[in-house]
Amino acid sequence: MLRHTRNKCLSIIPRRYLFVPSNSFTDSKKKNVIRAKPRVKSTPKIMEDEAHQKKPQIDKSLIAKAKKDLRELRSLAKDVSEYIEPKDIDSLTTTKKISTELPPIDIDEATEDIFQEISDSKGKMKKHPKALPPSLSFPEKINQRLGLVSDLLVSRESTSNLPEKTRNDKWNILLTQLNAAGGFKELSEVDIRSFVNKIPLRSLRNLIPFIENMYHEAGVSVHYNTYYSFIRALSLGASISDTQIQVIEGYFNEIEKQTELKMDHYETKIAVYVKNKNKKKIEEVLGVMKAKNLPLSKSIYKSILSSYVYYTKDHRRAIEVFDSMKFLSESTKPDAKVYAQIIISCMMNDDIDKGLDLLQEMRDNNVKPNQSILSALAKGCARSRQHKFQAWNHLFQIYEYGWTPTLQTFEHMLYISAKDGDVELTRALFYKMLETNSVTPSAFISLMLAYANYQSPTSRTEPFLVSLTENGRLFKQNIMANVDFSKPIHGFPFLPTSRIPDGKFILAESSAIWAYTIMHNPSFVNNPHVAAPYLNIAYELGEFNDFKDRLNESTYLNDEGIPKVREIEIIEPNEETESPDSELQVVEPNENDTGLVKSPILNKLSGHLKDNRHKAPRDSMIYQIALDAAGKFKKFDFAQEIIKERGQFRKSNMFKKLSSKEQTKQDFQFAEKLVYCYVKMNLIEDAYSVVLSSVDRFPWGWKQLVPLNTAAINLGSSELAAAVRKIAQSNQVKHHGKIKSNDYKKYVMKRGY
Repeated sequence: MLRHTRNKCLSIIPRRYLFVPSNSFTDSKKKNVIRAKPRVKSTPKIMEDEAHQKKPQIDKSLIAKAKKDLRELRSLAKDVSEYIEPKDIDSLTTTKKISTELPPIDIDEATEDIFQEISDSKGKMKKHPKALPPSLSFPEKINQRLGLVSDLLVSRESTSNLPEKTRNDKWNILLTQLNAAGGFKELSEVDIRSFVNKIPLRSLRNLIPFIENMYHEAGVSVHYNTYYSFIRALSLGASISDTQIQVIEGYFNEIEKQTELKMDHYETKIAVYVKNKNKKKIEEVLGVMKAKNLPLSKSIYKSILSSYVYYTKDHRRAIEVFDSMKFLSESTKPDAKVYAQIIISCMMNDDIDKGLDLLQEMRDNNVKPNQSILSALAKGCARSRQHKFQAWNHLFQIYEYGWTPTLQTFEHMLYISAKDGDVELTRALFYKMLETNSVTPSAFISLMLAYANYQSPTSRTEPFLVSLTENGRLFKQNIMANVDFSKPIHGFPFLPTSRIPDGKFILAESSAIWAYTIMHNPSFVNNPHVAAPYLNIAYELGEFNDFKDRLNESTYLNDEGIPKVREIEIIEPNEETESPDSELQVVEPNENDTGLVKSPILNKLSGHLKDNRHKAPRDSMIYQIALDAAGKFKKFDFAQEIIKERGQFRKSNMFKKLSSKEQTKQDFQFAEKLVYCYVKMNLIEDAYSVVLSSVDRFPWGWKQLVPLNTAAINLGSSELAAAVRKIAQSNQVKHHGKIKSNDYKKYVMKRGY
């Protein structure tokens, strides 16, 4: 027992006093202390639905031990309470302290109550199995070699049924520690395989050589399942190089030495060759499966479908594979992801009606569309004159489903508003992307496209598509209300106003944005798909000097692969000579030239950027835009320069890499633009010579020849107009655009009427 020493030494525990205010400090009347009633043991109530439940059996020895410990704790608490209780009266008042003594309690009874409380199965605290430390997820021998490194690098979810997650994806450090502690030596193959399977595939991709070296040093052969993990890690990504294919094929050979290839191996093989765009290898694998009587699984059909949709872009074959999946068997019926792929293929090939039919087919088959499908349909409809009014409705369905729009959906919103020429909404959406640091190259292209499609409020005759519905009006109103262009984000040079009154402001803002992008994100401006709308802005809203300046400042001829030809230049006295460089001559800015609208910052940058790192290589699309500009501004010399440089471009590696079909398509498009250019200059004979020289190569039809025919009639050249019509009629028959009279007679005779 603790003893209280008042006078001999200082008290270990300081005294405590209770000051009780009263009406008089001299009031010495004793206050009666109301004794609390003895505690009555309460009987716990049992719910009716739990009355018949069987109580869990508890070890009686544990109960007795717990009661004994609680009894001792209670006695100790009582002794300490008596020790610290003050014995004298406060000197500041004559009022006695209110007694804090608790009523007498039966220790055995209290112990029983506490024990029942903490052992009650209906208590508020839920019992969870004690989670194992993260290091125990590895085999025991590997844990001993790793020590605490695995605890620092790897963490696991609190629920045991979820897969493990890496807190810090630094598996190379973990492997280095394991290798320093002995590596895989004296470890069983099962433990090694269990450890390797814990590594995420994206991390395993870069650790394969290190792991193979550890296998070699330990003298342990690699199991075929580990080889398969290596293959799955290397097959990640959208494309696979030939070098990676060789490594993967080597791993498949090692698997075949240990076991026969199974269905999942063949599925992975086909997926790998699809990403490598190797049709020959795909056919070989399918032939092997056919020889072994292995049926084509749904995964294989998905891989082949993705090959036709994304890699070879063969829409007809993609439709055939999709139809085969529908009617082959119940196990291969398309799901939402397969529908998404085929609908995306329809949108890429302007088959909008087919895509809408597939959406209705999904709903008829109780297949819920996902966000990718609705977003792709919205973008596809925006490119169609007939279906463009449905574009925003598909996007608003995403909100109706309660989904949060993804970044791709947001990019499609930008594209739809840009395609419609809604500069205000496009700028506001782009501003939102700036706030969240989520600007992508596609978003930047859409911003330039919106500028190129801009029409002044006085010249625009149709309302914006987003304003045709109540949801669209509210959507635009909310977006515009939450944007303040007077507060620039990251210094992005938007004009401090939400409304653009004139095309000159579009030219100025686009030029400033181009200069800003060169300084802060030059990778955005190296793409011809970005340069094309940037040039179209000057073509639609500016003058010829604006267009030519942008053409030379933002694009260049990529001469890789063009044969070097020695040129002998004879310089005549007092004569101006043309530059031998294939680059078009740069228009020097003139202070007195009011037609050139250019950002001052971009003007200063032009003098410092001597190379082509911040320019986009010219492709057929750029040359077509240049021909349009030459025709609009009636610049014959400029058109001749474009024709000459386009001939050089056809010799470059950039053009040679295209398929023969794509090369012919681009040549036909350029010839069509050249005819329009000459027609705008009233050079109809030159235009006719272009058609006549390529009539055997290109399928000239009424769609391409109507402008030339109309110009010939307007200029009074009836003979030329008749010749043009004859070419169109003959090509219709040649390219199955019109049925011959004899063929029609045969058709009627077979039909009988």
